[in-house]
Amino acid sequence: MFNSYTISALLLLSSSVALAQGRDGALLDGADTNHDGKVTKQEFLDARAEQAAKLFDRFDANHDGVLDAQEAEAARNVAERFRGRRQL
Repeated sequence: MFNSYTISALLLLSSSVALAQGRDGALLDGADTNHDGKVTKQEFLDARAEQAAKLFDRFDANHDGVLDAQEAEAARNVAERFRGRRQL
């Protein structure tokens, strides 16, 4: 099923998306689900979980709810390419 590399790739990508969106406040704006002007830890985590689920769905090429070895490798490759661009 999941191995540490797959989980790491998903977390890396979800964190990168969150940081990119956080630059203009979009992630925080969307996370304030009760619209009280404050983002709780749970609201923030829920928003990130939704992003992680979307990333998982993108990597799950055959849409069977499981990342097989090829899909996990593709996820790792995307994470490596993205990490390389961010270091420049």
